Amino acid sequence: MDSDNCHDRVLLPYKPMERIVDITVVYACCVLSMLLALCCPAATPAVLALYGGLTGLASVACFLVSVICVLGCEWSGCGWRAVLPAAYCVIAVAVPAGVFFVPAALYELMRSVHEPLPWKVAPAAALFPAVALAARGGVAPALLLVVAVAALAALLSMRTCALTAQRDLTRRTRDDLVERELCVRDALAAVRAAPGGPGVTDEGAAAGAGAIAGASAAAAAEPDARPREFECLTEREYEIVRLVAEGLDNHEIAAEAFISEGTVRNRISSVLSKTGYKNRTQLAVAWWRSRSL
Repeated sequence: MDSDNCHDRVLLPYKPMERIVDITVVYACCVLSMLLALCCPAATPAVLALYGGLTGLASVACFLVSVICVLGCEWSGCGWRAVLPAAYCVIAVAVPAGVFFVPAALYELMRSVHEPLPWKVAPAAALFPAVALAARGGVAPALLLVVAVAALAALLSMRTCALTAQRDLTRRTRDDLVERELCVRDALAAVRAAPGGPGVTDEGAAAGAGAIAGASAAAAAEPDARPREFECLTEREYEIVRLVAEGLDNHEIAAEAFISEGTVRNRISSVLSKTGYKNRTQLAVAWWRSRSL
């Protein structure tokens, strides 16, 4: 029971704080761009009339709606998380004041670039408000500020997605090691509990326990240890093998590792060439067989 509880704790979902920090920075930049565009001495009555002013009902409503859309992304499944930010971009087409908070929507939309179509092209929705605003003659410094903040939001989102993907892979590696150690402990406990087990004595069980403990410690000290047939692979190639063994296709592997599908195909080809296996099924079988040894 204790082992199961320990295992459950290891596999708890992980929510990085980077996204909270990122979206806070993005919103701060959005508000700053609004201040610069609407409160600077160069702001003309035409610009103020177009955007509705800093404290206008439209500006406040757009801010609140954008926050709701961003929060909704955290509660939505993969792919569908892009619906709310894309809907906000449509709203910003009709309400010019909403363009200042489009970068926050773009930050969430960038998380969909590794999803299948049509979600892959969801970030393009952020272009609609800018095009509509330019058609109304609202270019000037306001739109340039929004574009700059949107570029910052896109870069932050891509960076955080890459960091999160790498961190998730590292956590899965650790979980695999812990799971193997728990399985070995359970097997040893079952052997020792069996009355008169064939060839099992207290001295043998004690020696076996010491050997298993030593192997577990070695595995913990050397997380990069791997089966002999996979020793020729790089760390990233071995991660791809593990994801293949988990049953993921190329698109899912690309999303997990935050790389392109072309890179996934190239790495799988490299792995097959180095290991001598003919296809990904043989790779998966070899990986699971190595875990059972």
